[in-house]
Amino acid sequence: PIQLEISISEFIINGERIHTCILRDTSKHKPAEKQLQDAAFALKKSEERYLDLYDYAPDMYASVDAKTRNIELCNQTLLNELGYSKADIIGKNIFNICHPDCFSEADKSFHDFITHGRVDNAELILRRKDGSKLDVSLSVTAVRDEDGNIIHGRSTWRNISEMKRTRTALIQAKEAAEEASHAKSRFLANMSHELRTPLNAIIGFSEILRHNKKLEKQTKHHVDIINKSADHLLGLINDILDLAKIEAGQITLGKNDIELPVFLDNLVSMLSHRAQSKDLNLTAKLSKNLPRYVQTDELKLRQILLNLLSNAVKFTDRGNINIHADYQANEQQDGSGTLTLTVSDTGHGIAPEELATLFEPFTQTESGRKSKEGTGLGLSLCKHFVEAMGGELKVDSRPEQGTTFHISLPVTEVTEGVTEQLEQRVSKLAPGQPDYHILITDDIDYNRALLGNLLDPVGFKLHYAKDGQQAIEQ
Repeated sequence: PIQLEISISEFIINGERIHTCILRDTSKHKPAEKQLQDAAFALKKSEERYLDLYDYAPDMYASVDAKTRNIELCNQTLLNELGYSKADIIGKNIFNICHPDCFSEADKSFHDFITHGRVDNAELILRRKDGSKLDVSLSVTAVRDEDGNIIHGRSTWRNISEMKRTRTALIQAKEAAEEASHAKSRFLANMSHELRTPLNAIIGFSEILRHNKKLEKQTKHHVDIINKSADHLLGLINDILDLAKIEAGQITLGKNDIELPVFLDNLVSMLSHRAQSKDLNLTAKLSKNLPRYVQTDELKLRQILLNLLSNAVKFTDRGNINIHADYQANEQQDGSGTLTLTVSDTGHGIAPEELATLFEPFTQTESGRKSKEGTGLGLSLCKHFVEAMGGELKVDSRPEQGTTFHISLPVTEVTEGVTEQLEQRVSKLAPGQPDYHILITDDIDYNRALLGNLLDPVGFKLHYAKDGQQAIEQ
């Protein structure tokens, strides 16, 4: 079968009616028409799909007129989130759906859009139809005419209410954790003080007994054990107190002029006996360009190096321990420079997997755990002290080959300083001295007794008071 298109026409010629009939085969045109119909149907379905995607997308969309600020178009998600109908919104000013609490921020965002042609993630507050607030993040891109003028804004509003609640909860949790940490630090500081006070008395009185020549040898040995144990316990308490100060942000730095060669030589001397008892060779190597005097925090530098050297002696069974010191002046030639200290040993070494946590507090290596000594605070304090002094602490280590710690510290070179003196014990006042009166005031009786026992044999005239009032009265 074929499809025909029939056209009939009527004419009158010389009074006679004439009819013409034109037949046209249209079979070959039908496929093209069907294709057009199919294309139109597909286009309609595609528009419906994209409209559906637009209407029910997770985010809220709206088109806003750049001049009037009126909403021209919005998706269903925006209506659902805010509880409005299209009649409530379309053709109305965008500020009608902004909450009064954010009018100034909304006005600034619109000004930024007009000025720059876009807005990125501005946090605003929308007002639902019931008056409640909705936290949103706004992003806008510009639609321009042929002359480049902004005529519309494509706006995307993302509901960030849950994100803001989570953020607020995280901030509150962080503040609570910080407060708990500060409370812990205050507790540790107070407890450390309470523990150090009686420990000072134990150490002081045991030190007095150690110098008592009337003690029998065995008794003196027992007193030595008491003194060393108390010293060890005091060291642990001081470490905990230092950690508490670091966590509380209360660490303070001092400035002292120290004679570097003597300072380092004294450190080696302090540990030489322990090293020799294990047949270890402990040496110090000083660079030729090392200045004689530098200014830095002497107490912290001594604590850092004593900790590193003590660990080296503890974890080295044979071989050598070396401390090397070098100095590099700054190019500005202003007297400042970098002091480089290296502490190396041929000891047990540290496994690669332990290096990542080496400087964390209360963390020990396998060798440390086997030794059953220490708290795992020493290296953590060293790193904190070095960084507080503006320097850097690094470590290289290989199991069974040894460990090397590298310290770089900014210091100031000085022309002269105070030479470190060895500790000496005062026995008595020189003959012919006048009477020196000393008033000892302390609310703890054994503290007064300790100072009295230390000063009385020297020859001072002592007076005691248990509080400020008694001290004034005397």
